[in-house]
Amino acid sequence: MTGIVFYTDNTVAPDLAAVVRRELLKAAEGRPLVSVSHTPVDVGQNICVGPLVRSHLSMYRQMLIGAEALDTPILALAEHDCLYTPEHFWWEPPDDETFYYNVNHWFLQWDGTHRGEYSYYRRRVLSMLIVNRALFLRACREKVWMLEHGWMIKKGVAGACEPGALPAEEQMVRALPCEPGVCDDRVEYLAALARFKDLGKECGRWHAEAFRTVQPNLDVRHRSNFSGRRRGRHPCRYLPYWGTLEDVQHEEALDRTRVDAHQQPGLGTAGGARPVVRV
Repeated sequence: MTGIVFYTDNTVAPDLAAVVRRELLKAAEGRPLVSVSHTPVDVGQNICVGPLVRSHLSMYRQMLIGAEALDTPILALAEHDCLYTPEHFWWEPPDDETFYYNVNHWFLQWDGTHRGEYSYYRRRVLSMLIVNRALFLRACREKVWMLEHGWMIKKGVAGACEPGALPAEEQMVRALPCEPGVCDDRVEYLAALARFKDLGKECGRWHAEAFRTVQPNLDVRHRSNFSGRRRGRHPCRYLPYWGTLEDVQHEEALDRTRVDAHQQPGLGTAGGARPVVRV
């Protein structure tokens, strides 16, 4: 069974947050769901960690807390500004030592100049990850450890945040020491370096593959995305299953326009969904 970890820093505008939570509960279809938030939210089993500085470290800590709270063999991540189809959570990884990313996800511009525009950019992103939970725990604990010991995510590098998407040495960069006059031969930095090398060697068995569901998920772009403003290719104003932005925002309209995913051929299980493809 797949369990879901929903993580949020509670910075999403209320109208978008309401739609995301509404659609997540529908798509989850009763699966175990743990939410980890900065302030309480009514989503599954909520773990409120209190106010944290918005950062990669806080994000990975929240993922780790949620993953540790689950007891399912499979884990799916869900972000506070993404919309998911039930089909996404039906998919199950065929291999326990591989990170799998759904690459059928489209940007949706929630506001701004291009409000209502869908666009596509093929990329493996954390919000679309489904993986063996034990594997995720190992990777996430090491990522948290590294961030706590002087390493930083390489901003602007595709795949820098996603376990298995890039070799470790391409995902992380050492942070300069914060204290004037302190050299990088401190014990904790040398330990971090040694740990980093070990992780880099180990990444040969940590690899990522992509899968593609029939119905697309949505990555909503809005004023406070942690990853900034993004647009892709093939812009359009209507997307099957989701309809228009106005449909997405209004539940009754969305129910009228979307295709019932349960009735689509070839869906439902890892064997029935579209096959894994290497990326």
